Amino acid sequence: MQVGDLVKASNCDNPGHWCGCWFCSNNSNGIGVVIKRIQSGRDPLGTIAPGAAKSQGGYWSIMFDAGLHKLYGTEAKVINESRRHGTEEVNRCLA
Repeated sequence: MQVGDLVKASNCDNPGHWCGCWFCSNNSNGIGVVIKRIQSGRDPLGTIAPGAAKSQGGYWSIMFDAGLHKLYGTEAKVINESRRHGTEEVNRCLA
């Protein structure tokens, strides 16, 4: 997952029905765009298994139709990857 990716949240166990989760409470379709990666020193998985936190994706700030929401990397599935280049690559092309 990277900034700019289009994602679908996978944390609602009962899609289409009222379950009380953030997405159902806000009548959201669960599709959003990744805005930024959240650097957190209080990552629960990172505390238990430091090597696993990076591979699982960490926390991400995602803009959904109902607003900004924070998800862990495994709680969202990428449905369309961003084609945005990294800053270093853009600078190299412009030089």
